[in-house]
Amino acid sequence: IAQRQNSLTLRVEAYVGTTGTNVEVPNFWAPAYGGWSAVCVTIDGAGNVQAFMNGELKGTGKMDPIPYVERPAAFIGRSNWNGDQYSDSIMDNLRMWTKVLPTAQIQADYIMGRPERDWKGLYGAFHLDGNLNDAGSAKWLATVDNALPFNLWRLGGPEGTGYAALDGFNDVISLNRRYFGGAFTMCTHVKYNKFTTWTRLFRFFSTDNQDEIQLLNNADSSEIFFEIKNDGGLSKVEVPNGFAAAQGAFQHICTVITAGGEGTVYRQGMVVGVNAEFGVPKNGIRQTCLVARAGDTSANLDGALDDFRVYDRALSEAEVQDLLCQGRPALDCVGLLGHYKFDGDARDSSANAWHGDVAASNTEAAADFFTTDAAIGSHAVNFEGDDGHIRLPPRQFGGALSISVWVKVVTAQRYARILDFGNGPAAQNVILFQENTTAADLKVDVIGVGNYVVVDFFKGFENTFFHAAVTIAADGAVNVYANNVLKGTGKLTNGIPYSYRTANYVAESNWVNDNTLTGSLDELRIYNRELTAAEVKTLYDMGSAE
Repeated sequence: IAQRQNSLTLRVEAYVGTTGTNVEVPNFWAPAYGGWSAVCVTIDGAGNVQAFMNGELKGTGKMDPIPYVERPAAFIGRSNWNGDQYSDSIMDNLRMWTKVLPTAQIQADYIMGRPERDWKGLYGAFHLDGNLNDAGSAKWLATVDNALPFNLWRLGGPEGTGYAALDGFNDVISLNRRYFGGAFTMCTHVKYNKFTTWTRLFRFFSTDNQDEIQLLNNADSSEIFFEIKNDGGLSKVEVPNGFAAAQGAFQHICTVITAGGEGTVYRQGMVVGVNAEFGVPKNGIRQTCLVARAGDTSANLDGALDDFRVYDRALSEAEVQDLLCQGRPALDCVGLLGHYKFDGDARDSSANAWHGDVAASNTEAAADFFTTDAAIGSHAVNFEGDDGHIRLPPRQFGGALSISVWVKVVTAQRYARILDFGNGPAAQNVILFQENTTAADLKVDVIGVGNYVVVDFFKGFENTFFHAAVTIAADGAVNVYANNVLKGTGKLTNGIPYSYRTANYVAESNWVNDNTLTGSLDELRIYNRELTAAEVKTLYDMGSAE
């Protein structure tokens, strides 16, 4: 059992006397170049060969049966041919049987009950929970350059117990060289503090800066460039505003290349960019594998990373969503910007860490800000109409948007906000508020884009919880639902422009003299996509069943 000459081809060979026959499997050893790999070769009495790499059958063939003879020169790591190279490798847990192991046992011994996302084609999985250990079987070696190690690791984050906070200067991660080619996937949770010039999320390349696979933002914008470079030829997937929602909170980004050469970019489980003629990375060793840096004069990543993964296969859309959701329903993760249960706090339960701050009014103690009179869960947030509110951190978003929330209005107040996200008064505001003199209508407005939508909405729901949902398509088409009933439609002329909004209020206005909400809110969800009518019904059913 050997590596054939200077290639990554597996060669299984048997001699009958001085005559040898063999089976070869091209690129079999690729995953083992720079990472631990589980290899299993079976040969039956008729000479039928099966070759497994990391639990997957990679090749089969037939050679002459192995004869029964005494073999006094039995070597591991060297050849019986004097001119052959010694093995430059590390081995562990070598076992041999005089029987053919069944495929199910070979797979079970490697998989050990793990879900496919944690083993199938996995090159490396870095949870970044206070260390750079690879949680996968490959144990891909990683090192970090950091002048102040104590400020690199932070508690919380989307997955596990922590994440890596990168300062944009000298916080960078380097991975040991690996062999790549063909299908490929990279997934990670990323948060940007700001977009700097040509910042790489990752860059894998050979010693001559060729044969690159990389993900970066265009210049100092939020546009995604996913690129490969083969023998000097450049191919890319471009996604305008692709990283936008990751400025201010985490978003899950995946880049996928199929064996057929289609390149796809996913954000928060949704396809946001495709190039059907992207091409595939050239087979070869990437001597330099960088995370959060480019290795040239371009800026390093100023932000945070969590659960950085690389696969030597193309994940499907369902697998990308499975990796994001980790068993949660799609409505709890796919396209989700933030999710606030208000069960005693204003923390974001979406795993994106867009946590809110409670600003209780002068007449209301912070401890009384949450009430057990809730639509879903243990608590809701209560507003007394005297400037108590919740403020969310600055965040960039635009395009499609959906809001789902349970509302109880105790006293109608004209201009009282459900939410107002903007940069101050009349500055890129996205607003949901009570309108007209009796405050019976809901007004959906995006300042500066032209047109707004007003719907007869609150009548009949006084002093009781009801489900409110507003969906806004990328082209500005608006649907407004109350308790799963479509109450009205309309159109915002130019949709929602992308902007980094710094004054994001729940139950508070960016205009000083506007009334504030008197009532309660519960189970607020904000999506960066247009929810379907079926999804709105599902969200309504969650509360109506309680």
